[in-house]
Amino acid sequence: MTSGRQGLKRASDVFKAIDTDIIDPPSEVARLEIPESEIKELAKSIKEQGQLQNILVFKKDGRYEIVAGHRRWLAIRYLKKKTISCKVVDSSPQMNALARASENLQRSDLTPLEEGMIYQGLIEQFDMPIDQIAKITGISAGIVKRRINILKMPDSLIDPIHKGLISMTVGEEIMRCPDEEYREYLIQMARDHGVTAIVARQWVDDRIKELRTKPGVNKGGGQGQDVYIESPTFIACQGCKLPKDIKDLRSVGICPECFKIFITMLESGAYKKGGD
Repeated sequence: MTSGRQGLKRASDVFKAIDTDIIDPPSEVARLEIPESEIKELAKSIKEQGQLQNILVFKKDGRYEIVAGHRRWLAIRYLKKKTISCKVVDSSPQMNALARASENLQRSDLTPLEEGMIYQGLIEQFDMPIDQIAKITGISAGIVKRRINILKMPDSLIDPIHKGLISMTVGEEIMRCPDEEYREYLIQMARDHGVTAIVARQWVDDRIKELRTKPGVNKGGGQGQDVYIESPTFIACQGCKLPKDIKDLRSVGICPECFKIFITMLESGAYKKGGD
């Protein structure tokens, strides 16, 4: 990744101990929340080893704003230290934003939503095209676009993706569903039970196929409706092995221990196939 800090001009290139009370957090914060446990862990490290890396700040209205090092500043404040070691830089708002983006994109715990917010911020603030963002950050344009698209999803899907309850790929598959009400149902199913992208894709494909066979306006221009005849789809029941209409099947979720008991019952004949 090309570092956003390249090109920052140092003001006298001097490290300064600055009062923590006259330093403000970044005006554009990429992280939606920083866990207190994370701050405590960093504070413990600073207490034991000292502040090994200076934070970057720039002067703003008689105060200082953080360019990079937000967590370190929070950790220093947690330790109730009066000052923090800083490097004051004199740079453009665009260079400051790129420096922040560079620091945050290197974090392994950054969520896809937070990553998308960083890219969207660069677009909104500096009218930066996706290809340029990709070149500067070293992230492919396709990934940048996918992360930005998360911001266009409904809140009911954005929240579980951010919290890790639904993967981004599952969310993308669910968004293909043209039926908004059914889409919300799929979101709830995915959030509550967890599914793979393959399963989510099958859900949506089945719904699209169902919608295509529903009655519609006669394409010939008349006022009548197309005849709708739903053909049953049969698959083998995993229990009795008999053919069953797929719409009548039910899914069952069991843990590994119960699955072993079920298999043992089948092998011992305690469970009779076909209802015998």
